[in-house]
Amino acid sequence: MKSNITLFYIYIFVTLVFLMPVCYLITKDLFRVLSFFYYRYSIYYYDFLDMSQDKLNKKIDFYLFKKQWFVCISMLEFFYENKIFTNFVVLLYLGYCYENLFYFHIAEYYYLKSLSFSKNNLLILNKLANLYKLSKQNIKELKILKQISLLQDNFF
Repeated sequence: MKSNITLFYIYIFVTLVFLMPVCYLITKDLFRVLSFFYYRYSIYYYDFLDMSQDKLNKKIDFYLFKKQWFVCISMLEFFYENKIFTNFVVLLYLGYCYENLFYFHIAEYYYLKSLSFSKNNLLILNKLANLYKLSKQNIKELKILKQISLLQDNFF
C-alpha cells in the first residue's frame, strides 16, 4: 500500500515537472499573440482618428483594388455612421462598391443620397447614368443624361 502512494506521488511530481514548462511556453505564446493584436488594433484605430481625405482615398483604393468588398464597405459604413469624413465622398464610394457587387438598388440608393448633398455634381450624375445603363433602366438613364446635358450647356 505504501508503494502505491509513493508511486502516486512520483507520478504527480513527474507530471508537474513536465507540465510546468509546457504551461510556461503556452502562456508566453498567448501573451505574444495578445500583445500583437493589441498593438495592431491600437495602431489601426489611431490611424483612423488621424486620417486625412487623401489617406482615406488611398486606403479605400487599396481595398477596392484587392476586391475586399466586405472590408471596404464595413470601413465606409463606420465612417458614415460616425461622420468622420464628408458624407458625399463616403456615399459615393459605397455606391461604387455596391455597383461592383451588382447590387444595383443599393448602389442607386447611395448615389441618390450623395446626390442630395450636391445636386448638380456631374461625377455623381455620370455614375448614376452608368448604373442605370448597367441595370437596363433606360428611362431613368435618359432622364439623367438630359440633366447632364443641361448642366453642361449651362456650364459652358
